[in-house]
Amino acid sequence: MNTNDIIRVIEQHSILQIAGYTMEARHRQLYNRMQQLTGMLEVLQRLNGMDCTLIEFVRSHRDKIVEELQAL
Repeated sequence: MNTNDIIRVIEQHSILQIAGYTMEARHRQLYNRMQQLTGMLEVLQRLNGMDCTLIEFVRSHRDKIVEELQAL
């Protein structure tokens, strides 16, 4: 393995590492957003007379985020 090969391996490792950090940050953001939506949903469910379509909308949005998390 010559110097160019070593440099190429280091560059590839760095790119993969940066991509991993980016995915980890996105995962964290999605998870935090899912937690917020779940909390909002619980509050909405406690309110009397809340429109069911609004609750279903929040649930749907939360489920989309869960699907994105599972796709990572």
